[in-house]
Amino acid sequence: MFPLFDHFGKIIGFTGRILPEAEHRKELGKYINSPETPIFNKSKVLFGFFKSKDAIRESETAVLVEGQMDYLMLYKAGIKNAVASSGTAFTADQLSIIHKRASSLIVAFDNDKAGLLATERVIDDALKQDFKVKVVDMASQSAKDPGELAQNDPEKMKKLIEEALPAIDFYFKLYQVAENIPIQEKRDRVRKALQRIKSIKSSIERDHYLSKLSSLAGIAQGILAQEMELVKDDSQQIKSPTQAPGAVKVKTAHDALLNRLITLSILHGRAKKLVKENFEKLPGEYQDIFNYLHKEEGAKPLDGEREEFAHHLQLQSSLEPIDEDKIDDELNRIFSRLSNLKLQTSLKDLRERVQKAEQSGNEEELNRALEELKKVQK
Repeated sequence: MFPLFDHFGKIIGFTGRILPEAEHRKELGKYINSPETPIFNKSKVLFGFFKSKDAIRESETAVLVEGQMDYLMLYKAGIKNAVASSGTAFTADQLSIIHKRASSLIVAFDNDKAGLLATERVIDDALKQDFKVKVVDMASQSAKDPGELAQNDPEKMKKLIEEALPAIDFYFKLYQVAENIPIQEKRDRVRKALQRIKSIKSSIERDHYLSKLSSLAGIAQGILAQEMELVKDDSQQIKSPTQAPGAVKVKTAHDALLNRLITLSILHGRAKKLVKENFEKLPGEYQDIFNYLHKEEGAKPLDGEREEFAHHLQLQSSLEPIDEDKIDDELNRIFSRLSNLKLQTSLKDLRERVQKAEQSGNEEELNRALEELKKVQK
């Protein structure tokens, strides 16, 4: 159990690691928090901040880690300007709290898929608040997380923080941009890197990183500048790793409802049960994602894009709020809204059929379409 403190050092709640015998229960997270109250709002609390805020102000830098144990081990190792987000969930409010005392943020999350996705999210949000952002490179370390490394080798952890990569350099390494890779892979990786460069406000920094990317990829800087004009600024895109053709899109209200349905099914057993009862209402790609995430019998393996999107939804479930008392109401609203959207689509298709039948003079087809239109309107 860990007491949770407000930023003045007063206890406002608790968080606890579940016992090993309860780990098989999928509806439970690894940690369970006190319910939110008028004085405890998880999205506005930073673990350890009341202890570290003076060191953060003095150094003008905060070292962000995922969990309570990571924070405690770093603090014990002498890294006093650390602060924890209590998992990969991290909010703009928490960033604003840090920004009042620091202009630089060093992200030190775990080197796993969830940690890397969360790191990207934090970088994007921090850059919007004009932080100078760096990332601790944990990939080369045998320790599974910063806390373990800080406990076993405090000096090594301090050195890694000192040598943290600027955000764009982290992306170059993450996307494995290199000269000697097949052209199709190179194109995709370079475009991802260009999206990140394009979002940089400073033209001087953009030019610097274009030059660096040119050297890494073996592509003339002028060509990269032309290509960058064609790619979308990453900040303008919907934050989803599934923008490629054939991937699940997150562009419509229908998509957003389906995504929320999947994340609710991860968060709550009752939601999972209700989704299974209405399984035929889900499009095929969402059925596959549901089966994959819940390890259902006969679940199909997902291709790279869909697997990445499935993990994105899994991460999103840790970021989105859930009100236990209103779960049934929310689920009913989602299914009702999905039904309404389906009817609206049917109405649109039928009106087009009526119009085409009128234009072609096909009276028999016109009567059929009008009859179906009446039923749907009713």
